[in-house]
Amino acid sequence: MNLNIYTCPSCPEDCDSFVMPSVNFADCVDSVTEEESEISELFLDTPVDDGSGNITAANGPGDWTSASSWASAIQQSGSGVRHLIGIGDKGPGEQSERTISRGRTKYGSKTFTVNFSIDDVTTENYELIRSLECGIDVIFWYQTKGGYLYGGTEGIKGTAKADWDLQRGDGTYANGVITITWKAGCNPQRIVSPIAISV
Repeated sequence: MNLNIYTCPSCPEDCDSFVMPSVNFADCVDSVTEEESEISELFLDTPVDDGSGNITAANGPGDWTSASSWASAIQQSGSGVRHLIGIGDKGPGEQSERTISRGRTKYGSKTFTVNFSIDDVTTENYELIRSLECGIDVIFWYQTKGGYLYGGTEGIKGTAKADWDLQRGDGTYANGVITITWKAGCNPQRIVSPIAISV
């Protein structure tokens, strides 16, 4: 069962029906595909329930592969997807497991966590952190420094919490810290990001 709004590959119902996916490895080291993994952008939206339990992003892009759709969707005030700039990470998901008959192992869903820090501590960004301290359900996408956008067409449904981090000592700076967790059977889809990021 998928616990999120993005889709996962189907798990085989019969052990003999699993088909191994294709793989692609480079023979030459210069052709190895790499991705800088640090999360540099977070895109937040509010979830909307259509009354039948179907959750969607209130202001999400019509086409997550389209630069123009994102340009229309991203608004830093009013109705729109918020574009946050910062430093983040996502480790491997935590997964429950239990041993069943014949020594077999059964795995449960995964809990994923994105940790994201904002160092541009404007008044508006401080108020965002204060609002997220309640523990708010969000729809979100995240992008890495390597240029990949994660989240799929519908985005990821997660719960965000936040805090304001003030360290002691000279040379320390305030940070807004956002943590988003979600449950799913797999990681979200990714694409080469169509969103132009200035550096």
